[in-house]
Amino acid sequence: VSGLSIGSTIVVVRKPNQAWIDTLQMGQYGWTSSGYLMRYERTITNISSDTITIDAPIVDAIQTLYGGGYVYLGDAVGRIENCGVENMRLVPAYDTNNIEDESHGWQAIRILSAQNCWVKQVTAKYFGYSCVSIGAYSRFNTVEECAMLDPISITTGGRKYSFELESGITNFNLFQRCYTRGGRHDFVTGAR
Repeated sequence: VSGLSIGSTIVVVRKPNQAWIDTLQMGQYGWTSSGYLMRYERTITNISSDTITIDAPIVDAIQTLYGGGYVYLGDAVGRIENCGVENMRLVPAYDTNNIEDESHGWQAIRILSAQNCWVKQVTAKYFGYSCVSIGAYSRFNTVEECAMLDPISITTGGRKYSFELESGITNFNLFQRCYTRGGRHDFVTGAR
């Protein structure tokens, strides 16, 4: 707990090992322990002796047998706060003769390194990837009453993900009352 204090932003890391992969029998699918390092941003609410208490639960068990984990101080410097995008219709130019065109707008809105922000009542039409994508170091953001309509791209992996939480440190984000039409995977949380 050296260097930590109540109110500090920390990152809790679950670091799986090969025993975890083997127990789950997931090696046959190409899983590697380094590919499943999970990070959770939290705030310290109490410190007692060598034990810290955090503001919210973590969904993964962190066990020494399966690799354990560690904690480090988070760095929220430069994070955008309290910004919003509302009441917009976004339509990129694309080749109207090619329903698999990929040389046009890909993401209508991307939130990155932001907290307490929102996207509300936005309609995105014809984008190749997403209406709203929330990226790393983003937390406490809300996407509400948005629509992704008729994405234009080939239909395969990495495309037509209408509303996405990217892999990485993304915590406590909310998507509610959103609509999609024509997506491949409409609400995704990345590969992890």
